[in-house]
Amino acid sequence: MEFRLTYEGPLKGSSNDKPRGDHKHEIRMKLHPQLKRLWEVHSWLSDLKSLSFPDYEEAVRGNALKNEYWDHKTPYLDLLGE
Repeated sequence: MEFRLTYEGPLKGSSNDKPRGDHKHEIRMKLHPQLKRLWEVHSWLSDLKSLSFPDYEEAVRGNALKNEYWDHKTPYLDLLGE
């Protein structure tokens, strides 16, 4: 997969004295619609919406190996947000 995100505007550097959180947020807000569209049109990414996995703690406890656990699995997109 290959894609390009575009941003038009100043790219201000940050430092310990000026972390420029507002500027970084502005850039993220301009990139977000592009990433959202990519997830909508690319079949591999849109297929991830229907996948689910056990969370780490349940897998370590061995509960992920039990058939009844799969009724309570975590959506993959929720895991990406953690």
